[in-house]
Amino acid sequence: MHEGATPEPTEPIASVKLTVQLDSRINYALQQNDVPVVKEIHIENLSATPIKDLRLEVRAEPQFASTWVQHLEVLPENATHLLRTVNLLLLPDFLASLSERMRGILHFTLTMGDKVLASHAEPVELLAYDEWSGLQSLPEILAAFVLPNHPAVESVLVRASDLLRAHTSDGSLSGYQSRSRERVWAATEAIYSALSEKDLRYSSPPASFEQTGQKIRTPDRILDGKLATCLDLAVLASACLEQAGLNPLVIITRGHAFVGVWLDEECFAQSAEDDPLKLRKREELSEIGVFEATCLAHTPRVDFARAVAEGKKNLQTPENFLCMIDIYRARKSSIRPLPLRT
Repeated sequence: MHEGATPEPTEPIASVKLTVQLDSRINYALQQNDVPVVKEIHIENLSATPIKDLRLEVRAEPQFASTWVQHLEVLPENATHLLRTVNLLLLPDFLASLSERMRGILHFTLTMGDKVLASHAEPVELLAYDEWSGLQSLPEILAAFVLPNHPAVESVLVRASDLLRAHTSDGSLSGYQSRSRERVWAATEAIYSALSEKDLRYSSPPASFEQTGQKIRTPDRILDGKLATCLDLAVLASACLEQAGLNPLVIITRGHAFVGVWLDEECFAQSAEDDPLKLRKREELSEIGVFEATCLAHTPRVDFARAVAEGKKNLQTPENFLCMIDIYRARKSSIRPLPLRT
């Protein structure tokens, strides 16, 4: 513009604020269980005039999700539009292929015609296909890593059935059909004993795994590699219990995980419970039994009675309790086991 020239009139750009709430940790388990990543998008018109013909786009980088687009006819002056349903489609092939964690970005762009009114970039973490996201995210998604239909679980149950037959003259793993807590407990002991014969070795979990998550070994990796963390062992034991028709619990405390099982055909009201008194009360009433999963990896072998005693000891420090995942309740809430990746 030349000095002294009159400025050309310009159309004022609307003032819009874009706010996003999402789950910043994304993995294959979320995709398989249709868990929405973007929880809410707030579009706030800060101007005194309505805005018309808006287009909101959500784009993933790298392309771990299909681009999502929403049109909005009008946003009144000084008004906020809330989007609660954001059907961002995660791409299963991409997430199933990840063997290590990587960083990604979700780009949110609001336009009116060819004008960008607001944009926002949200960093996310894309987890490995076998990586649990920890308690900071959806805790009960841990149930997706419990794989009762894995072929390696069957071999454990065959041996458990033999042990149960030797101990009780009846080798049937029939869940709660007997309506006997003693029978359920005997089946649990047989499964524990079958696993304890596998000559497993304990591996320390990552620091603060309960909050930040960790990779979870599949049953075949544990049984073939002979190495497992406390969470690996708890998830494996839970898979065996579930396949035997029982309702297991994965119990998470600070820096640790162990196992519980319902002795009656029951479950908690929520898939994830953070009240330690609920668990302790049920255990004291012999409605739930607990055992220490790391006893499965002791040399020399540790019998079931000691594993139970160690499990009960974990309940004596409620200040360390963080969460318990009720696998049966999670299944009723449509959290399915991950597909087997071969």
